[in-house]
Amino acid sequence: LSEHSITDTAILIQSNNQGIVSSYGGGCGHNLHVNLAVRQTEIIRTSSNVLYVLKYVQSKLNKVDPIPCGELRPLAKQITDYMQLPEELAQYLHHV
Repeated sequence: LSEHSITDTAILIQSNNQGIVSSYGGGCGHNLHVNLAVRQTEIIRTSSNVLYVLKYVQSKLNKVDPIPCGELRPLAKQITDYMQLPEELAQYLHHV
């Protein structure tokens, strides 16, 4: 976020993973790794004054992410920028 100068804003995040959406909204879930990721996300969020609004969307209705529906986007619409993860997050993600 800081690399792209994104601060003082609200970001809508739509996910087809109800467990993640619930864990983030409730602050705690049943999965240790999800809880650690939520905590680290909150640290980053508070340092940049960004509000994350998480919304559950069924996979078949998620127009933002057509891949679970078996549709790949044209190369021109695919994200090609590489973003370096903050060091405090990188230790929790070994293979992405």
